[in-house]
Amino acid sequence: MPGLHEAQLRHATFYFSLLSRIGEIYKQGGKNALEGLQLLEPDWNNIRNGQIWTSAYAADDDKAARLLLDLNQHEGAILLLDLYQPPQERVDWLETALAAAKRMNLRDAEGRASGNLGSAYISLGRSRQALKYLEQYLLISRDIGYRRGEGVALALMAGANENLGRRDVVIDCSEQALAIARLIGDKRMEAASLAQLGTAFKNLGEPKRAIEFYQQSLTLLRGGNDQRSEAAVLGDLGLAYSELDETDQAIEFHKQSLQLARETGDRVTESNEIGNLGLAYAAKAELHQAIEMYDEQLKIVRQIGFLRGEANALFNKGVALESLGERVQAIKHAQDALSIYDRIEHPNAHMVRRTLTEWETD
Repeated sequence: MPGLHEAQLRHATFYFSLLSRIGEIYKQGGKNALEGLQLLEPDWNNIRNGQIWTSAYAADDDKAARLLLDLNQHEGAILLLDLYQPPQERVDWLETALAAAKRMNLRDAEGRASGNLGSAYISLGRSRQALKYLEQYLLISRDIGYRRGEGVALALMAGANENLGRRDVVIDCSEQALAIARLIGDKRMEAASLAQLGTAFKNLGEPKRAIEFYQQSLTLLRGGNDQRSEAAVLGDLGLAYSELDETDQAIEFHKQSLQLARETGDRVTESNEIGNLGLAYAAKAELHQAIEMYDEQLKIVRQIGFLRGEANALFNKGVALESLGERVQAIKHAQDALSIYDRIEHPNAHMVRRTLTEWETD
């Protein structure tokens, strides 16, 4: 039905263009971010239907494929899709975009699709799978001389390796990304690389050094339009201050982060900060309030399919229940967390397994 096919192409073209325009508004940050989210809401189903249609025809129809690939290269649109698409649906869509780029021998588009896929797999908590695509993005970016792509790939690889506990690799990738960011004058990448270095040193037991990196990152971000990154760094600062047993200061940073995350519609960071507040309340022995935070976190992560966040919330709730003397429930929550950690190959699985052994044999 050629007539129907053309109508569907026009439909997808219109709504993808609309998404790109809204993405430009959202990228401006602040009140514009909220305006962008409000503009997107009534047309999300039409945009999603356009994605479904282009994905179905991209393997054979060059017009559908190019439409898909053009959208995949629009930064503002990708930011919004990152918020609205369920992670697994996002992966499926990007797999289709990657296949279309390869079929049409478009190296730049192949690189971007690989990078976005890597980012999507990190959101799913599948860091090993993410690295396969990010390494391809790095290779393509270097082949075509795309320095920003090279830096983004390295920054994302640092995040994936952090999830796998490979701290030396994290520092190396972050330092390379930082050097590229400064060379090309990309403040956003520079801020991200500094924050990643902070996280590496925090996890190496050096919270004071971590705070120095986080503060440098925050200085670059403040006054700009990237409130999502600012929210993430504020949360990181909260965790570092918790390591120094400055819990009240940590709570203040987590509350600031949570407010920004909600203003920008970033549900992943929102869930992380609610969980971090739970950890802070637990450190103050306010266990019932901590459990309320973990339950709120669980609702969000299950809605958005954020597996690592679900495992974190389950285990932390289990620890709080154990402290309240509810060992049977604590073990159940830790077992559920372990099942997810094993599935996504997260290094926390070893720690949870040890904890379960202690609880079950005590």
